[in-house]
Amino acid sequence: MTNYGWPEPDEASHSTVIVDGANVESAQRCKARSERHQRIVELHGMLKLFLRFSYTDLSTYYEVHSLLWSLQEKALAEKNLRDLHAQKEQEERNRLAEVLYADVKRWSSGKEGNLRALLSTLHYVLGPDSGWQPIPLTDIVTTAAVKKAYRKATLCVHPDKLQQRGASIQQKYTCEKVFDLIKVCNLVMIFCC
Repeated sequence: MTNYGWPEPDEASHSTVIVDGANVESAQRCKARSERHQRIVELHGMLKLFLRFSYTDLSTYYEVHSLLWSLQEKALAEKNLRDLHAQKEQEERNRLAEVLYADVKRWSSGKEGNLRALLSTLHYVLGPDSGWQPIPLTDIVTTAAVKKAYRKATLCVHPDKLQQRGASIQQKYTCEKVFDLIKVCNLVMIFCC
């Protein structure tokens, strides 16, 4: 059967990427990609059906039209659900912001502009479940050691990396603030020294 110039949906191109035996994608991202692929397959099938029959066959036209309408309603419902989740997450984030901001502010007070001090005490604000290993201040005396610790810290608290790991709202907010602080301190260190 001809596909009228449209490429066939390829399920192999939508498989999960595995590196060193571990999934690179979060479960939520993998599910969204799978649902998107399913919609593409459904649309592809309907397009084939639509192109196979002429407009003179009204029953087929109405059948295709109703299928397209149901897909549109389904897509709108999914969008509304995503928007609702985003709105709830933002409300939760705003509620937690006051407490978490105070914790980050308390951690960073007196260390503004001192990247070494921020990096050596980072474990106090991130907590044990963040994956950050404490670095003693004596280990980051040289500029090269500070750069290395800074790169490790940015990988640990970068917002995109947290999204991939499926971090909680508290972790996202704290790490976002920490990321901004250490980024500014690094820029100060680079341009002022």
